[in-house]
Amino acid sequence: MTIASTFGSLIRLSRPAVAAALIVSPCLAAQTASPFSEHVLSNGLRVVMRPVRANPVVCSAVLVRAGVAWEPEGASGASHFLEHLLFNGTESRTQEQLYADVDRIGAYNNATTRADHTLYLFLSPSEHLDLALEIQADMLLHSTLPPDKFEKEKGIVLEEMGRDATNPEYLANRFFDSRLYEGSPYARPVLGTVESIRGLTRETVLAYYRERYVPRRMVLFLAGDFEPQAALESIRRRFGAARKDQQTVEPDVSLPSPKMPLDSPLPVFHQRLEAGRTYLRAAFAAPGEGHPDAVAFGLLVELAADGDASPVGRALKGGDQPTVYDFSLSHDTTGGSGVLMLSAALTGEAPAAQVLGDALSAARAFASEGIDPEALRVLRESKLTEEASLEEQVHYYAMFRAPRLLHASAEQLSSEATLADSVGVDAITRVAERYLGSPRGLVSISGPEQQDQMIGSIEMTPTQAAEDREDRERELIRVLDNGLTVSVRAEPGAGMMAAHLLARNRSALEPAELAGLADLVHRLLIRGSLARDAQGLRQSLRAIGAKLKLYDIPFIPFDDYQTSPLFSFARLEARTERATQALGLLAEIVQTPRFDPEDIARTTAEMADLARRAAERSNGVSQTLFYDLVAPKHPLSRPVVGREGSLDDVSRSQLVEMHRKLFAPGNLILTIRAGRSAEALLERAEQLFGGAGPGGGWVAAGDAAGAPEKTALVAPPPATVEPSRAERELGQRQSSLRLGAVIEVAEEHRAALAVANLLLSDRLQLDLRETQGLAYSIGSSLGELGGQRMLLHVAMGTAPDNVERAEAEIRRLAREVREGPIPLEEIEKIVAARNGRLLMRRLTSINQAYYDGMDLLFDRPTEGALEFLEKLKSVTPEQAREAARLYIDPDKWVVALAR
Repeated sequence: MTIASTFGSLIRLSRPAVAAALIVSPCLAAQTASPFSEHVLSNGLRVVMRPVRANPVVCSAVLVRAGVAWEPEGASGASHFLEHLLFNGTESRTQEQLYADVDRIGAYNNATTRADHTLYLFLSPSEHLDLALEIQADMLLHSTLPPDKFEKEKGIVLEEMGRDATNPEYLANRFFDSRLYEGSPYARPVLGTVESIRGLTRETVLAYYRERYVPRRMVLFLAGDFEPQAALESIRRRFGAARKDQQTVEPDVSLPSPKMPLDSPLPVFHQRLEAGRTYLRAAFAAPGEGHPDAVAFGLLVELAADGDASPVGRALKGGDQPTVYDFSLSHDTTGGSGVLMLSAALTGEAPAAQVLGDALSAARAFASEGIDPEALRVLRESKLTEEASLEEQVHYYAMFRAPRLLHASAEQLSSEATLADSVGVDAITRVAERYLGSPRGLVSISGPEQQDQMIGSIEMTPTQAAEDREDRERELIRVLDNGLTVSVRAEPGAGMMAAHLLARNRSALEPAELAGLADLVHRLLIRGSLARDAQGLRQSLRAIGAKLKLYDIPFIPFDDYQTSPLFSFARLEARTERATQALGLLAEIVQTPRFDPEDIARTTAEMADLARRAAERSNGVSQTLFYDLVAPKHPLSRPVVGREGSLDDVSRSQLVEMHRKLFAPGNLILTIRAGRSAEALLERAEQLFGGAGPGGGWVAAGDAAGAPEKTALVAPPPATVEPSRAERELGQRQSSLRLGAVIEVAEEHRAALAVANLLLSDRLQLDLRETQGLAYSIGSSLGELGGQRMLLHVAMGTAPDNVERAEAEIRRLAREVREGPIPLEEIEKIVAARNGRLLMRRLTSINQAYYDGMDLLFDRPTEGALEFLEKLKSVTPEQAREAARLYIDPDKWVVALAR
């Protein structure tokens, strides 16, 4: 949960990111996507290029064949550790100079390690492409792995491990991987172990670096706004140093294959895990990367198991007693080998064997009973939307398509849509029979001791898609007769339509004893309208390739800035040509929810599970303690998903009343971005949202006694006047520390204070993380509360033994910003970095619509965030220090600690 954090970040994105394994099905490129081209330099570097002209940014993504698959024996975690080290300095740049050069051009520099590669992302304004490539090449090919940084970086990685060790789901995943890949390098954790990291020597890591970080073992993917020939020359200049023998070098395409002991009956492994839920994991044999069956199998998985309304979803979550809280079914090709992965959290209503059987039986029956050709067409439609969305986010394309970029040629990348179109219903049915008929697999069960612990093996029953740029700024803003505020901005030529519906005062509208009620309303919206049930709504959205987000999804990192007690949201994306139908569905969903009693019971149980999981982790506990301190008894202190037990006795009538207040037209702000005329979109919005709406859910404009006024934001909590403290002992490996205060900020000081906060956040990162190695994530943020009040919030995760030292160091650095020298160059650097982060976040149409909504929520001018950024550029060191003295006072901070 965040409170409209706009001027700072708890995680500085120009630092190395958490290692993650993103599992994706074989990708299907849109036929209308920009063409790929491929080049191999004389040193073996393979270059794949994809011009995308939508935004003036370029992403250079370098994939290195470095991961657990290649790590030497006894050096588990070396790839991820090396990823961290490469941010510590080169032969020509110190770590500070490296960060400063990145920030100076407003770039985003990040990395992630996976089992079979390490990915380095560099996103920069187009005008700085050559310099961006020079910095990236310097970091990857000329790092020095400074000896004085080696132990510090170990501390950071160990902190990262400590954070993960508090997450039962991570522990369950690790246990599963250790069994699935037993006997091969893939069984090792990407982060390594505490013992392996502590035992790493610089000599071992340096030898590994020299072996793996060579051009022939790299793929450079360039996407964005660039001229191909000029860009290729820059790549040759920066990455293409010739070898001494001057001979053409073939790229390295080797990849160790994992060994997976898949069998029938399915072997079952058990892990005793102290957690509030039981985690089921299973893997089944499936076609690998490039296999002739791979595309058809990927389509099968998505058709059978995409969401609660899918066949598998209905089998596991339907009825009076759902057997899982959540589940996912995905086609994974780690190391090129294919497996069908099932992950689920069990409710306890059925044993694991039944859940497994129900999932596979539902998928088999779906295929054997005859796949609807229309469903297959709808899936292809959604793929077109997905590709158009990824084209806006060039750095995300590299993240989600990394396995294909590593292994597929440019010709294959361009032709994959044709491959998908050639797959018919019969082919999908055949792969279902081939791989699901008599499945071979492996199962793990992690959780408290239960009946499933008695199972030794499980027997599975066998079966048989333009105008000039100067037109883009066209915007219309209107308050409709019923009080709803609408903003429409035309982006001629844009492939995506985005609508962001914001409802003010999420938490303030909830009864005090029903924390989480607004989130429950949002989660129920997709469960059915008066006109369609849940399956009908999802099918209608999929039929036009639309994506709808109504609440925060915990496993998606860095997007929870959208989730705030100040407002709730509905985020809708579709291709521009589907704008009319998509807006109609949005109106139906938010105006006329069904609120079926069975759905209420099921969703309430899911939210109770979320609240219970938050209470198990130090980060969630410290957050609750912190907001209780800075906003005692104020609506902003209520957790968005509620507290344990807060929704146990909620009634349908309470939900109906909450929906009536939350979605009252005067409480809403609708912002739209699309490649259509603003007038046409505004007319459509007024038709759908300006009167009764589908099903008569709203009061018609002519029925109201005068024009309703828009709802005001709830009065913010008072400014913090004295320190306070709250601590809770959890006995976990990582503690969560939060410090801050509610402050009242004069308008003339806001820009200077924002700069002071950015300085504090940057220094926290450089000192406590990069120099002392006390934290994996740390930073300071400023959040809008309404009026002149803001929330200053410092958050840090660290080991329990480091807490007292960490708190003292945070206070020291805050005092240095108040009292010490502030070089002008430092301000210029952090403001440029802020510019780059904002530019990156505004890449997508939906996030542009989000920022339009924030401007209206806080009564700022249109493009207020961009205008405010211009103010930051004129702040002087003296102004920043004065603002810090006025508003950053560590002696008045509240402190929340969970350890």
